[in-house]
Amino acid sequence: MTLFRHLTWLVLFFSFLIQAGSASLFIWHSQSTINDNNQNQAHNTAEFLINTLAVNAHQQDLNYFIDPNQLQQLTDPLIESGQYKSIAVFQGDQVLYSQELPLIIDAVPTWFSKRFGIQSSPININKMINSSDIQVVVEMNQEKTNYNLFRTVKNAAQWVLIGMIATSIALFYSMKKLLSPLNELEKHAKAISNRQFDHIMPIPQTRELQQVAVAMNTMSNKLHQLFNEQLDIIQHARALAFEDHLTGLPNSISFENVVQLMQNNYEDHKNGFIILCKLDGITKENRKSGRQITDQFIKTFSQTWHDAWKLKTDSSFVARYNSSEFLAWFETKNYEDIHSVIQQIQTRFNDQKNQQKQGAFLNIHMSLYFFDSRNHVDTWAMIYDRLIGNVQYAVEQNSLCIGPDYRSNAITPVEYAASHHQKICTGDVCYSQKEWSEILTNAIAEKNIILKFQPIACLQTDNHQNIPYSECFMRLPHDGQLYTGAEIWPVIDELGLTYAFDRLIIQMALAHLNENPCHKLSLNISNSTLENSDFTNWLEQLLKNYPDLIDCLSIDVKESFLESPKAINTLVELKTMGINLILDRTIAHKSTIDNFVRLPVSALKINIQFLKQAQQVHNDSQDQNDDEVTQAQHQHLFITHLITLCRSCDVAIIIDGIETEQDSDLAWQFKPTAAQGYYLCTPLDSCQ
Repeated sequence: MTLFRHLTWLVLFFSFLIQAGSASLFIWHSQSTINDNNQNQAHNTAEFLINTLAVNAHQQDLNYFIDPNQLQQLTDPLIESGQYKSIAVFQGDQVLYSQELPLIIDAVPTWFSKRFGIQSSPININKMINSSDIQVVVEMNQEKTNYNLFRTVKNAAQWVLIGMIATSIALFYSMKKLLSPLNELEKHAKAISNRQFDHIMPIPQTRELQQVAVAMNTMSNKLHQLFNEQLDIIQHARALAFEDHLTGLPNSISFENVVQLMQNNYEDHKNGFIILCKLDGITKENRKSGRQITDQFIKTFSQTWHDAWKLKTDSSFVARYNSSEFLAWFETKNYEDIHSVIQQIQTRFNDQKNQQKQGAFLNIHMSLYFFDSRNHVDTWAMIYDRLIGNVQYAVEQNSLCIGPDYRSNAITPVEYAASHHQKICTGDVCYSQKEWSEILTNAIAEKNIILKFQPIACLQTDNHQNIPYSECFMRLPHDGQLYTGAEIWPVIDELGLTYAFDRLIIQMALAHLNENPCHKLSLNISNSTLENSDFTNWLEQLLKNYPDLIDCLSIDVKESFLESPKAINTLVELKTMGINLILDRTIAHKSTIDNFVRLPVSALKINIQFLKQAQQVHNDSQDQNDDEVTQAQHQHLFITHLITLCRSCDVAIIIDGIETEQDSDLAWQFKPTAAQGYYLCTPLDSCQ
């Protein structure tokens, strides 16, 4: 019971006791008053009648004589009034005159008559008239008296009820106004728990609540300051570890993290181009123009490099690999998209040289590598060797771009794109685009997909976080084969069926939870689905059919989704529905740290490769120079601070991608909340 209801019922209870006591006192007082009035009225009537008889006997100067007609004239109005039950005149034991009420109607409930009814006796008045003992007996109508009492009590009870209702209404609004600051206090406390420290609680009028409000606002400001300082430290460590100090672009470690994360994700498939750009002639330009002017030229070119790829698609990732090399990841199969961006960069580079009249010795040369995340043979070192070999050949030939490998019989990007526009291959099976469209459309219509569940091992049993037990993966059965998400999802994206499949997976996951209410699932939702303006409304309407399952559902949101302008608002809407949010594939972009306090996430999922690389660099730093040692320390410090921040914000840490025993040992060193990976458990059927 809420404090408002508790106080309201308490005040109403005491008000009822007071009203009940007042009503009892009123009934007793009314009962006594009416009874006394009746007795006095009967006594006065009897005296009046006997005095009238005495006067008449004295005036007639006769022996005592009673005229019945005269008595009837006197008593008829009294009997007709209904207040008198009977009037009688006696001379000794002889009845001289008697009149009674012809009909008595009992209009009072029996329970009232027994509990509150008035019990009165007849009034006798004796007087000697002409040597005769005359007695007048008057008896009041008890039923009439009880009816008057009942009507009085009934009216009083109605007014008491009206008073109680009026009191309740007045009490409701007064208590609501009095306790309204407590609602603000609750909102403020929830805002603090959700790390929304910019919420300020208004100062109430009540002195006690004023002190509470001031204390809460002070605590909120201190927490805000503390978290900002911690975020600044983490952001600074992140910049030192993963950013190029001159251009502000991600450095080589950041780019390697992105590539390794794509390679080690077995449930997702990425393919596109890695572009290496070499800025040739920097040494000569330094000698001619000076280091400062050359650095300014490089900063301008880095902005050109960033804008050219990012404006094409937000999923692109650019970095400065070293002093003269820039890298970009562009997710596409269409070589024409790459070619147009390269020509645009060449044009802007020439314009920059002409406008600034600098960089006479500088030229750009590029090489391409078609990257397929399912190709686990080529490591990043091998990929980089091919890229740098091709770009060196481009420098020797004085050409703009070479790729993917001039020394081998590999198909060119143009040939690859052309072949994939005709056939879309998944594994060893190739279908035309029309055939894939029919297969996937039928799968949606018939709900012909299978869900697999990979359990998440909770490593901290005393943790109260609501960690999902299993992550849900999709499988597509067709023609005797079972396609994984990594195999089929690129085809789904290419055919524009991502939103439809995401909705189907959510519906089937909720149906599974409805049959297995003890289970908890987390679902991977694509960025394009989250960016769809209809998604949150559709999901809210769907969850109305499963109100008891909302706590059992979590959504994995990729860190790259935070680049979307409406990302925070979308996540807040999902959190408002009661859905747990997990930030997946975290490699700590700048936007993630900037918005960390505002993110309504329950858990942070970090891939083991991200930790493994930092740990490897940290361990290998003993054989490196001072700058490399410092950078390794910054990486290790950044990860340590990030995990500490998550714990202080009550955000769980999940380490995924654990494939070996060494991965498990490394994950345990960081003391996460939970762990996930094929080494711990492969995806299972629902019955398992």
